[in-house]
Amino acid sequence: NTRASNPINVILRPPPDLQVTSVVVPGATGSGQIYTVVYTVSNLGPGDTDVSAWNDRIYRNQNPDHSVAPTVLATIGHSGILPAGQRYIVTRTFSMPDGVTGNYYIHVATDLYDDVYEYTDEGNNWGSGGPISVTLTPPPDLQVTGVSAPAFGVAGSNSDVVFTVTNLGTGSTAAGAWVD
Repeated sequence: NTRASNPINVILRPPPDLQVTSVVVPGATGSGQIYTVVYTVSNLGPGDTDVSAWNDRIYRNQNPDHSVAPTVLATIGHSGILPAGQRYIVTRTFSMPDGVTGNYYIHVATDLYDDVYEYTDEGNNWGSGGPISVTLTPPPDLQVTGVSAPAFGVAGSNSDVVFTVTNLGTGSTAAGAWVD
């Protein structure tokens, strides 16, 4: 038995550095209204990503700090190697909850589960946008404004009742149809 050993020089390949470099949101919207989020993820590191799939996540809260009670809006899968110096842009549409007011912020995390090895740059995967100033959208006010029914009915038989519902409020209904 003869043993010999020689040192092996191991060189770390240039790592990627994924960052959310832009989160664009509207300056204002109303409660219950649709709004659009556009975010950009850039690879600012010297190397390409070492995997071709990872997840981004979009959050909403009323605090500029992403860690304070965020609500998850969506998880978006990315597929494909992201070369150094390149970026991708994602656009998603959401609905602001009914009955809310105040300032809201949108936060985006890329490489949510640390699938991409980024060496020392794992902690900079967040970006934020906002505030979105949310005002209370005027509510609808549905009222029965007319009823027509027979003067009497017969037990065990059907009777037709016709009624009219009118929106007397200044806001429109959120749903196109409902059951009365």
